[in-house]
Amino acid sequence: GARPVAGEAFRNPAAVGPVKPVGPVDQPGSVLPAPPTPAKPDESVRSVSPTVAASVKSPAEESPDPAAGAAATRPSATSPTTLATGQYLTVGAVVAEVNGVAVYADKVLAWVEKDLAAKARQMPESDFRRYAAGQLNKSRDYFINNELVFAAAQRSLDAKERELAEALTTNWRQRKITEAGGSVELARRQASAQGLSFEELVNEQYRTFMAQIYYQKKVMPRIQISAMDLRDYYRDHLSDEFTDHDQVHFRLIKIDPRETGGREQAIAKVKEIQDQAAKGFDFVELAKTHNRDESLQRAGGDVGWVDKNAFRLEKVEKAVWALQPGQVTSDFVEEDGVFYVAKLEERKVGRVAPFEDPAVQDTIYGKLRARQFKVLQEKAVEALKRDAIIDLKNDNLEIVLEMAMQRYPAWLKGA
Repeated sequence: GARPVAGEAFRNPAAVGPVKPVGPVDQPGSVLPAPPTPAKPDESVRSVSPTVAASVKSPAEESPDPAAGAAATRPSATSPTTLATGQYLTVGAVVAEVNGVAVYADKVLAWVEKDLAAKARQMPESDFRRYAAGQLNKSRDYFINNELVFAAAQRSLDAKERELAEALTTNWRQRKITEAGGSVELARRQASAQGLSFEELVNEQYRTFMAQIYYQKKVMPRIQISAMDLRDYYRDHLSDEFTDHDQVHFRLIKIDPRETGGREQAIAKVKEIQDQAAKGFDFVELAKTHNRDESLQRAGGDVGWVDKNAFRLEKVEKAVWALQPGQVTSDFVEEDGVFYVAKLEERKVGRVAPFEDPAVQDTIYGKLRARQFKVLQEKAVEALKRDAIIDLKNDNLEIVLEMAMQRYPAWLKGA
């Protein structure tokens, strides 16, 4: 039967004790020795690998700090929500059933409500409706998948694996209290700002840890990465991931003849700036004084670091690369009828990280492992769906959307 969440363990960490690490589970190492042999599917999981932990998170872990930003308001859990159309939806209404287990409207809305409140201030109503509909569908899908995986975990995890989930949850709960200054009451208030109770957050995290352990047991042993896979990835991404290109950091002053009274006046202005720079005037102040381009003016002409052959103004780039750090262009640099004065601040020589570098191999191994995990995770969920009875209550979800739309005007004002 279903095992309830061990509430006493969550209230009293001593009831479970600390989580003891049992050695590396997801450590790639070099490809020169063979990668570690993964655990067999029937072996007991004693820890969760970084790949699984990074890929399987609860909405609470993926969303921003609930204390930040405007708080979303959730209706009372016991009162019906009445719409202007005359429809109503009790907050405990069901938007889906998974093998007879209900997915409730209030939970689906609560997990996306803060996001919707923020997005409302960025979108017109028609765009917001489409966005809200998509987010509510994603939220419902999350809870459907969550229930499928949680039920599978309850069926397949052994006693030690369940104890691990409880211990991880206890530690997570204590960490949240510590982040709240050691106050359980403040942790509860921060959770309520997200539209949920602290107990709901803890319970959802327990279900997430159960899912992580399930995937660690059922999916991770199926991942296979060869030395050839690593080399292929390195070759395909050599330029964009493993090469630091030559770079320059420079400042720029833009002199547009249309803003100075004509070409001759612009040339005179360029000569004035160059003379002042040669006399030791601060180029940052010169850039703030002479730039009419607002972004360059605010930044003191700072363009930042630019890869070689990547700057959109070819003549400016050629002139900059001809400089040494600290030098200012002495020639007239003109492009598309506009004059530029540039100062080179710093230069970096690029390098290529070799494949033999263990850090490079570790990086590639982690990315390939995460990619394979995602594919296998999706297949595992689809397999669970094929064997499940899922009843979608789309009419109720449509009413939840109308609930969100009726809050749009208040969210638009930041209320």
